[in-house]
Amino acid sequence: MSEHTVLLVDDEPNVLQGYQRALRKRFRLETALCSEEALTAVNFLGPFAVIVSDMNMPRENGVQLLQKIIARSPDSVRIMLTGNADQQTAVDAVNLGGVFRFLNKPCSPEQLGDALQAGIDEYIRRRTEQQLIAETVNGVVRLLCDVLGVANPAAFGRGSRLKRLMSELAAAARLPEAWPCEMAAMLSQIAFVAGPQLPGLGGGEWDPYALAARWIAEVPRLHEVAEIVGWQGSSVPENEQPPLAARLLRIARVYDELIEEDFTPALAIAQLATDDEVDEQALSLLAGVVDREPQYELRQCPANDMPIGSLLAADVLALDGRLLVKAGQEITPSLRIHLQQHATQGCLPAYLGALTLVEEERAGAADAAASAPAAVPA
Repeated sequence: MSEHTVLLVDDEPNVLQGYQRALRKRFRLETALCSEEALTAVNFLGPFAVIVSDMNMPRENGVQLLQKIIARSPDSVRIMLTGNADQQTAVDAVNLGGVFRFLNKPCSPEQLGDALQAGIDEYIRRRTEQQLIAETVNGVVRLLCDVLGVANPAAFGRGSRLKRLMSELAAAARLPEAWPCEMAAMLSQIAFVAGPQLPGLGGGEWDPYALAARWIAEVPRLHEVAEIVGWQGSSVPENEQPPLAARLLRIARVYDELIEEDFTPALAIAQLATDDEVDEQALSLLAGVVDREPQYELRQCPANDMPIGSLLAADVLALDGRLLVKAGQEITPSLRIHLQQHATQGCLPAYLGALTLVEEERAGAADAAASAPAAVPA
């Protein structure tokens, strides 16, 4: 039996029962007698690999139902059962319902079974392709961030801090996905690699966020990230309301700047509250997140063996005084290798200060990570 679930929608109970008896050993089947039942099933029993809908049903026809399903379950492969073989039905089903295959009624269980298997195969192919694209995009982003870390440690450190803060803010705001916020926080700093000296910028005012947004928009699947970053720029429309994610990143940036100026978290929140133009919703969410900041303990760790996930307690400087890594930056595998290389060359002290979560915080974070699904661009 296939591990993927199929939804059959038809207003004739006898038809559904017949298909269930004939196909239940091959497929996991759920049924619905109308569009309302189908949408409820999609919301609470999905995801479905394949959704089969009859064309002629009371209140809503199959095309109207599949249009709604596209918004709720875009990855599901859609199949239409119809006794109306006219051209307009076919055109509407393809253009509006995104139908993968047509089946004429009456349709034998054997024909339907073959179509369901083809639909499941198509679903698996699409998901595999999406996963490959997601891994490629994530790889490109990691590469860009690694380059930023070497070229401009201060900007990379700022991006790392913003990423952690945006992850918390996205959870507090109950946004559907956190990854666009986290990625926007990191990639918002990429224009600082070159600064205003970048060739081709001309003599106008340098807007690093508008430039970063243009670069990000060139990467497939990152249009939402580009929009979030673009709203940080100086040339955004004055009469339009930015999306919540963009407002969260904006207030997170200002908060981080205040912390860098040695404001305490409480004083930084109080300072933000004095701004008449501050976004009240974003400020409220930020205040809640700051109030729940985890507790860290300071440890001295070998420079060539810094714990993954810890935070640098102080700036890391080369012997010639160059800034290598900004304080507060999270130790990632690539950053650990970077530090190991400098330690091997004798460019670092033997030990560096690392901020690690206290045991209770670490256990809670591990439990949350284990129960939360990973979010990737699809």
